[in-house]
Amino acid sequence: SARDPPRDLGPTVAGGRMCPPLMAPAEAQDVAAAEGESFYGVIKSYNERRGFGFVACEETALRFGRDVYLSKEEVLELLQQAASGEASGEDAPAQIREGEYLQFQVQRSTEGFPQAVQARRV
Repeated sequence: SARDPPRDLGPTVAGGRMCPPLMAPAEAQDVAAAEGESFYGVIKSYNERRGFGFVACEETALRFGRDVYLSKEEVLELLQQAASGEASGEDAPAQIREGEYLQFQVQRSTEGFPQAVQARRV
């Protein structure tokens, strides 16, 4: 009997790290995020009334094809860091502003979109 040819599951490298065999590229990106890979970006937009925004980052745009969502919960964490003096510099603003630089990790939302977690001002 003839054997079926092997399936092409895409590259086995994501972010310079080898991925487990038979892992699809999207899963490989999630593995890199789960391992705590950090990114740097700038707050591109922020809706003060609704409490969320988006972070622009060249590396995440290449990987995910879009800006990274900055949730209301993550914004509250950033504001708490500023209030407690944990942010970089003692004079960190007690509000979020477009143009601020962040260090963050990425996880996928339930819809599969990139979302910032563990964000810190830099």
